[in-house]
Amino acid sequence: MKDLLFNSHDLYLWGLLVLCFLYTWVGVEDVALDLIAVIRGLKPYRIRLSDLKNWVKTPEKRIAILVPAWKESKIISHMLLGNVARIHYDNYLFFVGCYPNDAETIEAVKTASIFNPKIIPVINSKGGPTSKGQMLNRILEEIQASPEKYRVDAFVLQDCEDIMDPWSLKLLNFKLDQFDFVQIPVFSLSVKPFDFVAGTYMDEFAESHTKDLLVRESLGAAIPSAGVGTAFSQTLAKAMIKQNGWVFYENSVTEDYELGIRSQALGFQGTFACYFFGNQRKRNGHYIATREYFPKKLGRAIRQKTRWTVGIAIQGWKNLGWLGRLSNRYYLYRDRRGLLTNILALIGYPVFIFLGAARLSQIWQEEPFLYSYGTLLTGLLAVNMALMLNRLWQRGRSVSIVYGGQALWLLPVRWPISVIVNSFACVNALTQTFILRIRKGTFQWVKTDHELPSGFGTAAVTQLATEPIESEAV
Repeated sequence: MKDLLFNSHDLYLWGLLVLCFLYTWVGVEDVALDLIAVIRGLKPYRIRLSDLKNWVKTPEKRIAILVPAWKESKIISHMLLGNVARIHYDNYLFFVGCYPNDAETIEAVKTASIFNPKIIPVINSKGGPTSKGQMLNRILEEIQASPEKYRVDAFVLQDCEDIMDPWSLKLLNFKLDQFDFVQIPVFSLSVKPFDFVAGTYMDEFAESHTKDLLVRESLGAAIPSAGVGTAFSQTLAKAMIKQNGWVFYENSVTEDYELGIRSQALGFQGTFACYFFGNQRKRNGHYIATREYFPKKLGRAIRQKTRWTVGIAIQGWKNLGWLGRLSNRYYLYRDRRGLLTNILALIGYPVFIFLGAARLSQIWQEEPFLYSYGTLLTGLLAVNMALMLNRLWQRGRSVSIVYGGQALWLLPVRWPISVIVNSFACVNALTQTFILRIRKGTFQWVKTDHELPSGFGTAAVTQLATEPIESEAV
């Protein structure tokens, strides 16, 4: 067995040493950012009564909520009317982009608009699916073509499966007085304990949107859009249209991510607004955030993460290059390094299990390389174990403040599943990019099956079907 393992032992074992160093480098980077969060006291902001008073007395801007839709007839009316019924804001319009070859979704949106004229269907000039960027640009064209009719001051991005927080528009309206680009947190809705794949989204977004983005903003880097819960001003939109003729890249599958990066490059200020209602003694509070369900099956999660990886790491590299200040370039590097580090993470588990087993066995003493570099490898193994435990603790801390302590019990089980999903997504992204470049093809808008919480919007649909709302929306 040992002979099989070490037939090409020099190359193999030097590879182990290099892999250990790479893990250490990545882990130390992450710890440095953790320390910045601690030293600067970066954490979600607890809402006070004075904040609510300021939000309420701030004049309401006319906000256009942009919702691109493709084959969403089963949920779109429930999403629209369910959110309309709970939003603590009056001066807004929903613009829902539909395709001419998706009659069922058009019908569902038009039906909702009959009962609430704040819902406006926009029919694309092209058959679907194109890309979300193209659809969003089409909606913006419709709005900008009738400035007197719509009188829009700002825009908010949402998807067909989103549950908007009742206070989100109030918060965004207040922040838009100071910034031209605002992102609020995005969290997965709570899922059953044994929905391990869907649970990984709870873990990842909790850590990213209660700590990582706060550090990113603190260092002066641009805040990328999460695609939903994103607001930007009419001033920013017009500046982008003036520069490029459009707001969103139509050839990107993550056109939203690039929006925040490009806005800073144009000189506009952005912010990440992480606010929550709650008592400081409690481990979790109610966050003003967009919530939704994410894929529950492994294959669908890998497919979605593949799209994100292609858009952020591959197309983002091509479209954005390394623009901006040094801190922004550093974060662009972090966004793109996942192409390597996620794959290394999948390799790392068996490698470190092997090294740990070898350290406790005769292989360590009998193999010259391991014996010669045993102290170094032992040290790196210990350091990487400590770094991994820190990452698990950091993620657990973030999960607990969003979902409470009950969500922590199966976090160690969800961790390796997250690694598997992200690793295979990177492999798929690289493979698809290589194939499409050979065939000279383009990435398409990949349809993801969406769902809403049971009963969401049902009461609103029933009530509004019998009692249409009178509105002066337009």
